Amino acid sequence: MQQQKNSFKALQLIHKAMLLGQIVAAVIFLILIASKMQTAALQDKDRLFQVVAVVFSVAAVLIGSYLFKKKITGIKNKFEASIADKFTQYRTASIVQWALLEGATLFSCIAFFWWVIFHF
Repeated sequence: MQQQKNSFKALQLIHKAMLLGQIVAAVIFLILIASKMQTAALQDKDRLFQVVAVVFSVAAVLIGSYLFKKKITGIKNKFEASIADKFTQYRTASIVQWALLEGATLFSCIAFFWWVIFHF
């Protein structure tokens, strides 16, 4: 029972660390823009990158959800697997989904910083 508690705590820690990384990156970019350390670089390409950021974000959500559901369905069908094995697979599926979402977030933050567009 204690091992299961530790496993859940580790998964929560991973989630919090990934989320904190996104928040820290966004805050750093906002501070750099607010202190006028970055000005708009390529104003003529801003609409293109807005579309790319939206498409990338939607794709990350859809692909992450699809992969997560597919992995969960695979876990449900493995009756002979132990709880520890199932939880390891669940943790892997969760991390993959979160990594895709983090990638979309960081891409949007970088695009926001590079083009100084507040629509991101």
